[in-house]
Formats: sequence, C-alpha cells, structure tokens
Amino acid sequence: MLGVALLIVAAAIVGSAVAVARGRGGEMAMFPRATPAALALRTPRDVIALRLPLAFIGYQPEATAAVLNQVARLLAERDAEITRLRAGSDPSLRGDTSGPSVRPDPPDPPWQAS
Repeated sequence: MLGVALLIVAAAIVGSAVAVARGRGGEMAMFPRATPAALALRTPRDVIALRLPLAFIGYQPEATAAVLNQVARLLAERDAEITRLRAGSDPSLRGDTSGPSVRPDPPDPPWQAS
C-alpha cells in the first residue's frame, strides 16, 4: 500500500517536472520596478532610514542608482556650502590664503552611462 502511494507521488513529481520543462508550468509573476520617486533625503537620518527595494538577487539597480545620485548631489551641495561659508570667514579655515576653491560637480556615476 505504501509502495503504491510512493509510486503515485513520484509519478506526479516527474509529470510536473516534464510539464514545466515543456513550458506548461506558467510564468513567474512580473512586478513593476519600484523606483523611489521624490525622495526627501535632506539629513543623514533620512539616508539611514531609507530601505532600497529588493530584486531577485540584491537590490534593484535603477532604484539604487537614483538614490546614490541623490546622495551624491546632497554631498556636493554640502561641500559647496562649506566652501562658501569658509570663504566668508577666517582665512585660516580655508587651508590657504589664495582664495576659496570651489569643487566642480561630481561626474556622473559609471552606472549612468548615456
């Protein structure tokens, strides 16, 4: 009796595997990519609290690139503000007395090659 039950289960498993291999098993559900729209990252706490959307393996590349680009812009803005504030204050804070040096905007990240 147990042997018959095991034979039926084995036949069902093999039959299912054959059906899937022949393309009759259906397709996996496809979900739209979750891209973080209109992030309000202004403080380090906002960045820490951010949770990137997961993909099958790792994180979704588009969403991760968008977040990293925004963080890079925020860092560039902060650096520009620090430079501007140092330019109007004590020359010893600038590191040199020749004048303020303004850094150019960071280059586009390699994952955003156009």
